[in-house]
Amino acid sequence: MKSITLFILALVILFGVLFWPTEPEHNVMTISQSPSGGDFTLYSSEGAVSLSDLHGKVVILYFGYT
Repeated sequence: MKSITLFILALVILFGVLFWPTEPEHNVMTISQSPSGGDFTLYSSEGAVSLSDLHGKVVILYFGYT
């Protein structure tokens, strides 16, 4: 009886190790892989500013509400 119990326990452990779910791969998109929105121009009372004028600088766009 003791040997059957140990055999069943060994099988359970073996199947648990073989079929244990692995961590899913996370698809992480880095900034260099993100698509570009294209060039655009904004107009204000101080003049026009184009996105291409700010090439190489960090640009933050905030679309807020009033």
